[in-house]
Amino acid sequence: MNIRDHRVILDDLQPKVPPGDDLEICSELVNFVVRRSLRLTRDIQRLAGQRVDAAPTSSLLAVEFGAIVAGEAIEWVRRWPA
Repeated sequence: MNIRDHRVILDDLQPKVPPGDDLEICSELVNFVVRRSLRLTRDIQRLAGQRVDAAPTSSLLAVEFGAIVAGEAIEWVRRWPA
């Protein structure tokens, strides 16, 4: 799954604001975590792509790690209290 796939999923999730939490702060926190996770994934993909000729196996492992990070960010939003 690539970053664009994750963005489509996020558009559908729209987590609710837990009781007692401020709407803007809740949104800020969720968006920060998701954006940073996806940025990390993108940066890993970019670096791995630049290094794939010299270290193909390590590059693949790095890309797999990036996918885990992005996937966990999505799952974290899915587990958000309703």
